[in-house]
Amino acid sequence: MESRKNNGTWSTPVVASFSSPTGEWKDIDPLFSPDGKTVLFQSNRTTGRSADRKDFDIWAVTLANNQWSKPYHLGSVINTESSESYASVARNGNIYFMKENEDGKGKSDLYVSEFKNGNYQTPRNLGLPINTTERESNPFISPDEDYLLYFSSDPAGFGDVDLYISFQKKGKWTTPKNLGSPINSSLAEFCPFVHTKEKRLYFSRQEKQGDRMKEDLLYVDFDVKKYK
Repeated sequence: MESRKNNGTWSTPVVASFSSPTGEWKDIDPLFSPDGKTVLFQSNRTTGRSADRKDFDIWAVTLANNQWSKPYHLGSVINTESSESYASVARNGNIYFMKENEDGKGKSDLYVSEFKNGNYQTPRNLGLPINTTERESNPFISPDEDYLLYFSSDPAGFGDVDLYISFQKKGKWTTPKNLGSPINSSLAEFCPFVHTKEKRLYFSRQEKQGDRMKEDLLYVDFDVKKYK
C-alpha cells in the first residue's frame, strides 16, 4: 500500500502502482533506499519464474518523475529457490536480507550481498554474534552501514521476537543489544526502519486477538547514540 504525508497528515492508503490490486500475488516488506528513490520489496509473483514456485524473491522499483518504475528482479545471485525477505540497502548499494540458514544451524539468518563494480556479489552469512541458533530476520541497515537493526527470537528477550541493534566497528559487528522497553514488549516487534531526518524508528507490533493476528505500525523517537 502507499500513503503520502501532507502537512503532517497521512492520506488514505491505496494499492501501490507496482503491486497487485487483485491479490494475484503477495508483495511484502517494502523498504526505502537512503535517497528515497528506490524501494526494495519481496514478491512471490511468477513473472520470469516457473508457475509452481511459492517462495519470495527480492524485487525493486525506482522513482522517476514522481512515478514508480515497473518492478525488476534482483537476479539469481541474490535470489534462490528459498525465500529471501526484508531487504534493506546501504548508501553504497550493499543489500542486507533474511533467508533460511543454509547450514541448518539457525531457523533463519541475516545475509549481505556486497555491490561491487555494478554487480551484486554472492551473499555472505553475517555469522556470530548476529546470527545464532534462534530466528534472526528483518534487517535494517543504516545508510552508512555503521549499525544494524533486526529482530531475534532470543528467549532472553521481552517477548515473542524483539528488536536488537549491533554496531559495525573495523569490519566486525558488536554484541547485539536489546532495544529494551518501551520499544520491545511481551508481544512481537519486527520490521524496523529508521527515518534519519525525523530521528524516528518505525516498526510493527503483532498481537493475537481471537483467531487472527492484529498488526499495528508504530513509531518512537530514536537516538542511536544512546545504544553505543
